[in-house]
Amino acid sequence: MTEPEHSPTPWVYNKWTKTTIETKDGRNVCSTGGFQDSANSKQAHDENLANAAFIVTAVNSHEKLVSLIRRMKPYLAFGLARAGKILSEEVDQALAESGEAEGEADDASK
Repeated sequence: MTEPEHSPTPWVYNKWTKTTIETKDGRNVCSTGGFQDSANSKQAHDENLANAAFIVTAVNSHEKLVSLIRRMKPYLAFGLARAGKILSEEVDQALAESGEAEGEADDASK
């Protein structure tokens, strides 16, 4: 018996709730909170929105980041300087897409 695969990416927010995550074709994947959660507390609602954003960003960045790490693995023994400009640019692009570009992490901690 084969293992089931996850829903195809990219995942997106449901346009009405923003706490429901779905596939691009509208199939529900998960929700980061229920109506009662959001109705009872603005803090819970805001946290549900933040959780949804974190899940969508992580899922949509995962495959590209893993692929880049696999491609960089041979270079690690010789130092990252030898990885070259192309990989560096791809890493920068993947980090930007994941919301972790230089400066963004610093801004988030303020």
